[in-house]
Amino acid sequence: MGQYFLVVNPDRKEYLNPHCFGDGLKLMEFGCSSYGTLTGLTLLLRVSDETGGGDFGPAQRQSTGRWANEGDPANLSSGLLGAWAGGRVAIIGDYDGSKLYQQAMEDFRNISHEVIDLMRHDEGVKRVIEKGRLRYAMHCPCTPESNGGGYGGLGALEILAMSKRRGGR
Repeated sequence: MGQYFLVVNPDRKEYLNPHCFGDGLKLMEFGCSSYGTLTGLTLLLRVSDETGGGDFGPAQRQSTGRWANEGDPANLSSGLLGAWAGGRVAIIGDYDGSKLYQQAMEDFRNISHEVIDLMRHDEGVKRVIEKGRLRYAMHCPCTPESNGGGYGGLGALEILAMSKRRGGR
């Protein structure tokens, strides 16, 4: 089977589950993916009061000098962009003796779908997600439709539609 990993912030009692992002749970399955778990982690760790080309979509300034999300509280009102910056963050395996993996699964909040919703505010990332990037998403344990940790054969487009019904973009 191998060791499974979560991305954990013990200070905030939150974690990211790679399956929710469409990645595998093994370190190199999500460590080498694009537009998945590590993209979400990047947004959680982002720190800057300025932007430039190639920055995250809603954080970019328009030609007027205003932030692109002004007047649209749905964009960044969650406060997730940069939320983990400066805190302790670990990519922890279920074989680790600290039992942080197990503690996170039992006591911490999985914010994966909130982060995926944030990622969708960037048009480039949104296009990739909607094209079916969510390879392992059928194993996401987060929805009532889940069947023992899976979606019972639903494809990525159905999973995306379920996420949209839950309030995703």
